[in-house]
Amino acid sequence: VRNIYDDPMPLVVEDMIEAGSKWSKEATCTETILLSCSEYQQYTLSPEESPVNGMDYTIIDIKWEGLYDLCKNSILNNHISHELKDVYTPIDATYWNANEAYRLYWEDSPLNTYLICWDGRIIEFEFSWEPTPEQIAIATTKLNTK
Repeated sequence: VRNIYDDPMPLVVEDMIEAGSKWSKEATCTETILLSCSEYQQYTLSPEESPVNGMDYTIIDIKWEGLYDLCKNSILNNHISHELKDVYTPIDATYWNANEAYRLYWEDSPLNTYLICWDGRIIEFEFSWEPTPEQIAIATTKLNTK
């Protein structure tokens, strides 16, 4: 049994899709003098009423520029195994209005997990659906606000 949360989130499923469902929204935030990390998780409480199950995303705001590449490379390298089963692959960053963008692939199959890099901000998204360009634009507008 999962706990039910109603934490505020900067981006919710309902911003992108007519979801018509009850949701649990959980936020966990930590901050240091060097960076802040906010993790968000939203999932439906009534799957029969929703076209999607939910989404997770993590926002990392880097306060010291020297940590940017270290943080980004740590996330990218976290998905590289000896068998190369899952790996982030560069994608067109213009859809996200970003400096860099990556999509996670499992073997040759794309997953709905993205790593988006803006100046001083890195976001890792995991959607339970394939986001459309319009939904990506909404996510970008809501989250590229550092």
